[in-house]
Amino acid sequence: MMDRKGECQAGSVSAVVAARNRPERLRLLLQSLRSQEIRPTEVIVVDDGSEPPLPSFDGVTVQVRLEASAGACRARNIGLAHCTGEYVLIVDDDAELVDCSLVRRALELAQRVERLGAIAFRQVDADGKPQWMQPLPGEQLRLAPTFYGYGALLSREALRISGCFFEPLQYYYEENELCMRLLEHEFTVLYDPSLEIVHHLDAKGRNDRFIHRLVWRNTMFTVIARFPAWLIPAGLVAAFVRWVRLTLQWKELHFTDFWWGGVGLLTNFPELLRQRAPIRLATIRRLRSLRSKVVPPQLRALSEGVVETASVK
Repeated sequence: MMDRKGECQAGSVSAVVAARNRPERLRLLLQSLRSQEIRPTEVIVVDDGSEPPLPSFDGVTVQVRLEASAGACRARNIGLAHCTGEYVLIVDDDAELVDCSLVRRALELAQRVERLGAIAFRQVDADGKPQWMQPLPGEQLRLAPTFYGYGALLSREALRISGCFFEPLQYYYEENELCMRLLEHEFTVLYDPSLEIVHHLDAKGRNDRFIHRLVWRNTMFTVIARFPAWLIPAGLVAAFVRWVRLTLQWKELHFTDFWWGGVGLLTNFPELLRQRAPIRLATIRRLRSLRSKVVPPQLRALSEGVVETASVK
């Protein structure tokens, strides 16, 4: 779902928002986009089956309505199909760009990195305090294994080559799966904690129990669709162990969720096989290594402004 509008506009940024049932939060987000030093050249909003439908908003270039919710992956891919920018700002509808320089600084960093795939932002609350979940810990510009959909800048060319969001996941864990393919195609994913975005974590439509279920199911979906065949059994075991640890930590362990995930895997297994495109073992190893706190010299020089552009691997 790319390039329907032809060649991209060099140096420009398109904003894509998958929205559902949060019109006031979305209005706040759109206002913050208009306050940016460098505004997105276009803002594309996809209404993912809101009830009632979202109203029209000022400053929106394209607004698409889905009559039934199809999930964030499908909604974002529809938005991406309308983009003309060289870069795409993906942002949740309950986020806010309080820092007026955010888009400008993210764009400046993106233009200095060869084969950029994505730049992940740090999420903070309304008081500016960092949220507990981040792409990585720490305060340094780092190579990262993922970004999160509350806010990130993506290369449209990288998405054209690696593919967009994997729609069978619907939502949750979709960024991790996409980053596997970005790294497989030798694109760079960065996390810049100086690029902060407020994520209000609106409770409307947010169900922690269901989120835990989705993480479990979608991790299994990703293993089936992306791991080498010989590694799938070990990958499924590792996914199960991580999920149990997480649910115990969050006190959300329910054995019916395990059954729910298994049924979902069996139901979607034919589609996962149809879209299966395994990544290399080297890519999986690289993903694991990106948790390291080591900052490559090229990246350190880039963050300090020593070099104009850098190829970072």
